[in-house]
Amino acid sequence: MNYILIFLSILFLMSSCATEDQNVISDFYMYPNPYNATSSANAKFRVSLTNSTMNSSSPVSIKIYNYNKEEIWSYSTTVGIYLTGSNLDIPWSGENNSGQTVSPGIYYATATIGGTYSDEKTVEIIIN
Repeated sequence: MNYILIFLSILFLMSSCATEDQNVISDFYMYPNPYNATSSANAKFRVSLTNSTMNSSSPVSIKIYNYNKEEIWSYSTTVGIYLTGSNLDIPWSGENNSGQTVSPGIYYATATIGGTYSDEKTVEIIIN
C-alpha cells in the first residue's frame, strides 16, 4: 500500500513540474529586419508573452551575437504577472554595448525569460 502512495506522489510531482516547463514566449522578432544601422530610426525587438500564469517577477533579457558568437549588445528587465499575454517592445539603436554602430552582417538575437517559467527564442537579424 505504501508503495502505491509513493508512486502516486511521484506522478503528481512530475505532472505539476511539467506545467512549469511551458512556453512563455509565444513570438520573438525584430522589426524592421533587415535593418539599416545608419538610419535615424531605431529597430525594435518584440517579445510576445503567452497567457501563462506567472506567479512572480521574471527576468527578461535580449542579447545580440555576431557571427563568432560574441555578445555585442544586451538588455535586461524584469516583468511581472501584469505583462502575461502582452507584448514587450525593446528599442535598439543599432549600436553595440560600447556605443559604436554595428557593421553590416548577419547577427543572432536571443530573448530569454527566467524565473519559475523559463523559455528562450532565437532570431536571425540582418544589418545592411
